[in-house]
Amino acid sequence: MDSKEISNYESNRRFGVEIELNAFDLLSKPLNDKLLPKGIEEVACKISKTLCTNVIVTKWQNDHNNSNWGVKPDSSCGIEIVSPVLKGIHGIEKVCDVVDLIDKNNFSADKRCSVHVHVDVSDMTDKKLLSILTWWIKCEPIFFDSVMDCRKLNSYCMFISMNKMFKVNSSFYTLNELMNLFGVVKYYSLNTYHKKNKRRDTIEFRIMDNDCCNNADDMRNWIKLILHFCECCIKKGMPETYRENDYMSGYCWIDPHDFFSLLKMNNDYELTKELTEIKNWLIKRIKRNLISKKIIGFSNLESRQHAYEQIKSMI
Repeated sequence: MDSKEISNYESNRRFGVEIELNAFDLLSKPLNDKLLPKGIEEVACKISKTLCTNVIVTKWQNDHNNSNWGVKPDSSCGIEIVSPVLKGIHGIEKVCDVVDLIDKNNFSADKRCSVHVHVDVSDMTDKKLLSILTWWIKCEPIFFDSVMDCRKLNSYCMFISMNKMFKVNSSFYTLNELMNLFGVVKYYSLNTYHKKNKRRDTIEFRIMDNDCCNNADDMRNWIKLILHFCECCIKKGMPETYRENDYMSGYCWIDPHDFFSLLKMNNDYELTKELTEIKNWLIKRIKRNLISKKIIGFSNLESRQHAYEQIKSMI
């Protein structure tokens, strides 16, 4: 081995997930508060048997710091599976067990469905949390490059870094200012809605598409990527004040090469097997989804050609 640094996946940060499915009757009308969607009891029963644990079926409600798996109605898709608070590889594999049973039983998760990951930030200083939010603004285009068109222009997963507040040479905002902006609604790709409203000490990543709902490999790598991103942002600290032609500074959007540098996945590091798997998975997803043939604007060929060429060079 040469003198390159070793880059490893390290995170025991607590997290939780929400997995959306379709109700068994896809033609059913929106539910009123007295009805549960068709199939919800069967989904709960199979999760209970798979994980050998109690699964609670409820009407729709906000869940916070769950100690049990739960299944409840979802107005946009039909059914939502909610995990308890989880941690580490063991927790990730529990989620993947649920995804495997969704796939095995052919439960439907169409393009209306998605996965939300809540990451615990209760132990973070203001500076660490501010670093994550700031780097998300700079990295958000790359994350959107990795998902299907159904998430790129989606009212439940809005592109926050297009906000006019974020000019490349703007002075950095305080944590309180970003918390208020990210927390206005819960429908940004990353939001602080629950933390801002003192409901749950987490930040929520809503960006991943329905691939994760029934593909355990996608789910496993996605959760690891989000947790790894958070840890890398904490270690990196805030970007430097804006400098002309330095895209790692200010609120500039960064390109794929700089993104993988932030994640310590570039050629300066000897990657462990686990981090290599995450990197390869992410590059393949970006190459597949980066340029939209349907959406006019940010995701079209003209605006993302440079990023596309960089991703092709990595394969």
